[in-house]
Amino acid sequence: MSKDGSFVVVAEMGANQVRRINRIRTVLGRAGWTVSGANGVRFNGARGVALSPEEDYVFVADAGNHRVVKLDVLHGTVQRVYVHSTLLKGPADLCVSRAGDFAVVATTNCLVRLDLRSSSCTRIADLRTPRGVGLSKSGNTALVANW
Repeated sequence: MSKDGSFVVVAEMGANQVRRINRIRTVLGRAGWTVSGANGVRFNGARGVALSPEEDYVFVADAGNHRVVKLDVLHGTVQRVYVHSTLLKGPADLCVSRAGDFAVVATTNCLVRLDLRSSSCTRIADLRTPRGVGLSKSGNTALVANW
């Protein structure tokens, strides 16, 4: 939810969509597999979402496509796609640091630090099936729901 409560971003895993909901419901992405330009992102199991600190971007854990997608909140356009062949397998949830420079991503079997500027990934911890993740205000502690 935005800081002022004017909108909420929701990942609909079964419908493979991400929605920005305010008074008018807006679809930010559609079901499927490929990314094809402005408002053409296609999700396959969108599970988790996180807003950037300025609330101008939303990051989506796209589990079935094994990637994290950065979308412009207002226009729904793709800004960046983060892919890592071994570490971003089936991302279930993510959170963004207060400075907006990195995200912590809960994947199929580990917790990953994703540098949002360079796209580099670092394994933080091996976990069986992490499903939810949060970050302390300082950004030094990750809180994980492990299934």
